[in-house]
This record gives sequence, C-alpha cells and structure tokens, in this order.
Amino acid sequence: MRYDSLRLIIGLALHLGLDMSQADIKSAFLNEDLNKEVWMISPPSIGLGGKVLYLLKSLYGLKQAPLAWFEILSSALTELSSLSCSFDPCVFISPDYNVIIVVYVDDITTVGRKSDIRKVYQHLTKHFTITIKEGLSYLLGIEILHTATGLELRQTQYITNILTRFGMENSRPVSTLIDPKAPLMKAVESEPAYEKQPYWQMIGSLMYLVTCTRPDLGFVVSFLSQFFSHPLLCHHTAVKRVFHYLAGTCSTSLGYSHRLSMYIPLLLTGYSDIDYASCHNIRRSVSGYVFLLIGCANSWLSKP
Repeated sequence: MRYDSLRLIIGLALHLGLDMSQADIKSAFLNEDLNKEVWMISPPSIGLGGKVLYLLKSLYGLKQAPLAWFEILSSALTELSSLSCSFDPCVFISPDYNVIIVVYVDDITTVGRKSDIRKVYQHLTKHFTITIKEGLSYLLGIEILHTATGLELRQTQYITNILTRFGMENSRPVSTLIDPKAPLMKAVESEPAYEKQPYWQMIGSLMYLVTCTRPDLGFVVSFLSQFFSHPLLCHHTAVKRVFHYLAGTCSTSLGYSHRLSMYIPLLLTGYSDIDYASCHNIRRSVSGYVFLLIGCANSWLSKP
C-alpha cells in the first residue's frame, strides 16, 4: 500500500462519515503453502546436525513469502466480491459489502459502516487468526489523534526517537529548514567524504517522515539526498539543521476535518511549480507538486 492511498481513504472516510477499523493478521506469511520446491539449511540452534529442511510453508525472510501471502489474502478478499484498484493493487473495494480495505502486509485498515466492517472480519476469521482494533489510533508508525473537528496524523514519537538516536534531543529549535546564505555544492573527487554512514542514516530517517506526514520536509530532504554518495562536513551541518527544525515542530500534523455539511463538495486540488536552474552544479531545475483533498495535503513530491 502506498501512503498516499491510506491518506486518501482516511480523507474519504471523514468526508462521508464512515467508520474506520484496523485488524492485524497473526503469522501472516505462515498461512500459505509453497508452490515451488524450496530447501533451507537448518539453523544450528535446533539441533538437527546440519540437515537441510524441505519447506512446506513460506517463512519470514523468504523471497517468495510476500507474493505467496498476497495471493492467499487476495483470494480471501475476492470471496467478498472485492476488486483490487488499478491505482494501488493493495486497495480493495467491495461494492456488495460497501467497504474499502487497505492492506499493508498483515495490517488491514477497513472503512465502511460498522455492521459491514464486522461482516468482513467475520469472513476473514474463517481463513486467518486476526486481532481487531476498533477505530484508528496508531498505524504503521503514524499516530492518529481524534479531535473535535476531525483527526490529525503525526509522528511525534518517531521524531523524538530519531532526535535521541542522533544525540540531538536537546537541540535548539530553528524556524527554517535550510540556510539560504550557505549554498551547498557537490564535492570534487579530491575532497575526502565526511562520515558517510551517519549521513545516510539521517537522510533515511527523514525520508520516512516525508513519505508519511511531513510534506514540509520534501524539498530539503530531496535536495540533501543529492550529496548521498559523497557528503562533506557542510552537508552534515545542513542535515543537522533539519533536525533542529524538527525539535521545534515535532507536533506538526496533517489535519483532516469532519464533513460540516452534506452539500460540501469533495474537492481534489492540485498545485505544481518548477524553479529555474537552481542547481549550483549542473543548473538543473527542481519541480514539485502537492494535491489537497478537502483542504489537507494528500500527495506531494519534490525532485530535480
């Protein structure tokens, strides 16, 4: 499932006044029989003396496991007359049950009326062992807060964790993501790289934020990723500034509002722009877009 698909379904649920529920399937990858012959060297801790094992079921870590699991889950959902969407094969719509089902590996988010959602879970219980969580509160590392006006998506705990991980939990907050007076250039071959692995880890942790709930970080993370292969001290300083910014905005969230009136139209608004030859190295332009559903950012991108 793509994260913009999840945000789209949440926005639709609020606008249409539908209920949302979450379920987790236990030991998902162990539900499917393998259709190919697969052998595995036995782990030394189980005492088989180096014997090899013939696998009857898929295991976590097996490259065939995700596809095998998706096939058995799709088969179970097809029995509900649900159809996989063309824009995202992990989003299923069931006209007969009036529900939308969003799948992320073994996490299932269902949108519809409570009675219809209950029927879906009763059907899935016949095939799998599932744990049902009424409502949405925490999903895929995203905190979902229900308010008087709607709900908010944020990653406060994740931001706190990465600030602590990189020793910046006591950072002084700044109001801007990047210093315009300090233009960054790519390193020349003669310059030695500065602490590659920490730079990679910091950029990777920021990318997850951009993907989930923080479109305000999209441009700067895309820009700093250009120096991924050969970071310098100045690039480290720039990425640390982003963490200083996060220290002051850890509670920033995406806000979705309840439907105020049945006559309010469901609007999808898009904005797109491009600068002119802003790259200091090769004069490449940077383009970006954002699409808003009912006034809240749903999909965004920034790239050279």
